Amino acid sequence: MTPAQPLSLSTGRECSVVKAIEYYKEKFGQAPSGMWPGEGSVAQEIIPIFGSNGIRWIATDEKILARSKPSNQPKFYPYGVYGNGDEMDSVVVVFRDTELSDKIGFTYQNFRGEDAADDFIKSILNYAPNEGEPDRLLTVILDGENAWEWYRQDNDGKEFLHALYRKLDALYDTRQIVSVTMTEYMQGNPKRGVATHPISSMRKLDWLYPGSWINANFDTWIGEDEENRAWNYLLTARQDLGLSGLHSLIQSLRSRRRNKGRVGVQSVGRNVRCRRFGLVLVVWHRPNSSRRRQAV
Repeated sequence: MTPAQPLSLSTGRECSVVKAIEYYKEKFGQAPSGMWPGEGSVAQEIIPIFGSNGIRWIATDEKILARSKPSNQPKFYPYGVYGNGDEMDSVVVVFRDTELSDKIGFTYQNFRGEDAADDFIKSILNYAPNEGEPDRLLTVILDGENAWEWYRQDNDGKEFLHALYRKLDALYDTRQIVSVTMTEYMQGNPKRGVATHPISSMRKLDWLYPGSWINANFDTWIGEDEENRAWNYLLTARQDLGLSGLHSLIQSLRSRRRNKGRVGVQSVGRNVRCRRFGLVLVVWHRPNSSRRRQAV
């Protein structure tokens, strides 16, 4: 079943993005450069909205990548998605590694912290490229508030997190794994030896599959009577919003943002008490056995 009336979100969805950006600026003093859409929900049609409002990257799940065009691309690279064929409206999309993310969210509940960290590092090193191949980008995203209370042998996951970051620090020293923010990865950071990765250098997706990180679809929000009723109420609210003049305000804010340029911020970090817990890891090369023992 679907809502009784078709629902056009062309104005409303841009309102959501613009209001989120303005709220972020109010709290942090600068505009964000990236965004995790609600439940990782994406579609080709919303790319120009992100791009034209200064959002340079977004994140979702690897199941979306598998269904995008071209299909079945490797998940350990970021991809450029172009909204209207214009780089100003383009966005980099990263796809979370479901297995690595679920290890933290679920599997490690029954591990000792040190053992969990060892297993996680070994799992990352399995993605290491061979000598001469380009670096790879692994993205780990999970609910930031849910996992830790279920860690039975490691109160709040403290031992695991301390061990993980200790090991990542050692791996950074040998340049085997480098943790980065997406902004840092794209813009580069000479002090940390992180090269620039502009969107023009990335693999391109011709079409981004519509869906969320929940089963790569939207069925968690549609199909049942109360959900369809809610969409009809939303349609009424959207129609009223269209008469409010807010769309003109959005166009004014967008024009002002284009004139001022964009400010990059580091949006993915180590705060494990946030709504989402994220790690972005660059895997540089496959080390020889002696270096691996030293690092791990």
